[in-house]
Formats: sequence, C-alpha cells, structure tokens
Amino acid sequence: MSGHADSSIRIWDSRNEHEINNITVHKDKVTQVLGINSTMTIVSLSLDRTIRLIDFRNNSVLKSIDVAKTGLRSDKVRMQIKNNVIYLGGNGGLMHTWSAIDGTKLSEIQLNSEYIMNLDFRQGTNLMGIGDKKGSIKLFS
Repeated sequence: MSGHADSSIRIWDSRNEHEINNITVHKDKVTQVLGINSTMTIVSLSLDRTIRLIDFRNNSVLKSIDVAKTGLRSDKVRMQIKNNVIYLGGNGGLMHTWSAIDGTKLSEIQLNSEYIMNLDFRQGTNLMGIGDKKGSIKLFS
C-alpha cells in the first residue's frame, strides 16, 4: 500500500510489482497508509486533515475522522495502530486515540509539553516511544 500526492491510495501485488487497486477517497495528498492486521481495512492520513477507515474490497469509506478539530496538522504527524487503536501525536504534547474499528474518539493523553511528531511501539511489548518537534525522544511503558 502506498499514499500519493494525487490523493490516491494504491494497493500493489508484491510478487510482480503491479498495481491491483487504486482508491481515491481524499481531497489532498495522502501522507500515510497503514493496514489493520487480519482485516480488509486500511487507515489513511491526508493533508485534507482527515483519517479515513477504508474497506479496500469495495473502496468504501467506513469512517472519516476530522483531524482538524483536534488542532493537529496532518502534514506534521505520523500515526500508528496497535490493538485496533489509532494513535496520533499532536499539539501541546497530546496523544489522540481513536478506535480503528469504528472511528470513535477514545482519548487524549498528555505525554509531553512539545508537539508530538512521531510515535511508535516496540513489537510484542507495551513500550512506546515519542519524538517531539525539538528532537527529544521519550519512552513510556
């Protein structure tokens, strides 16, 4: 899967490197695309300031999350998915979470005082790392 400047999401066959699906559900550049394990759902983040939950079997949007309402800049953050939860860092050191199943807002957690640009989880653990706009890295368990 890959996101593109023409606002599309492309699904590729890794065996022969051919495009097998082209999904256009955003109005601006797609900056990140993630799959949800064991489902036919993908999650995309776009400069149109939305996160979309998409069923790629029929290219339908299951849920659209308006990231602009949170004050986040979708061009400055990265999202992660763990245990069917979407994690997105943001302004004022807040981490925002939504259900990857139905797009319901779950929480806002204060982790830092600076804008959280990136976050990631260590596979098989509860260890999470965040990076802020000043270049600091913090680990949480």
